[in-house]
Amino acid sequence: MGQRLLAIVAEGRLYLAPTDSLAQIARSATPTWKPDLSVTTPCHDIDRLPMYGMFTWGDAFTPRQLLALTTITDLVAEARERILEDALTSGAADDGLDLDAGGTGATAYAQAVSVYLALALGKAADYNSSVCTWINGGQTMRNTFGRQAIPMVWDYAEANPIGSSTGSYVKCHQPGGQSSP
Repeated sequence: MGQRLLAIVAEGRLYLAPTDSLAQIARSATPTWKPDLSVTTPCHDIDRLPMYGMFTWGDAFTPRQLLALTTITDLVAEARERILEDALTSGAADDGLDLDAGGTGATAYAQAVSVYLALALGKAADYNSSVCTWINGGQTMRNTFGRQAIPMVWDYAEANPIGSSTGSYVKCHQPGGQSSP
């Protein structure tokens, strides 16, 4: 199956027709990693992805989405190291223990913040797959895991994960989540 850029929704609820150059940019992403875990389904009522050629979880994401999510994943790891470095530089005590070992110092603090950032990344992944749809009345995204089954969609919406609109990583940190465009 293929895909075709149908429209671009810009900040301020501005709908733009796609151009050939924008479509080419959309196709140019090359992720360095793709989840290869098999989508297992004991029956077709649970998940229809394999029925449509999506045999691994990575198949449920576009190359642009995978590139964005893996980049943010790398940045969370870098943030953890930077938080630890900054805490130590500022004179924070450090017992060298992780949270699960009962740590209360700079190491545990850096880990706690990075866990929070990783949880937000998990929510961003929920809003950045090729089975997300656009809710016209709300001018917002419908997430991947809105119910127990993942339905096949033919007109998915792709968020700007580094913007400040619906589906973005930033929105995953805010109270109220993804409701505003």
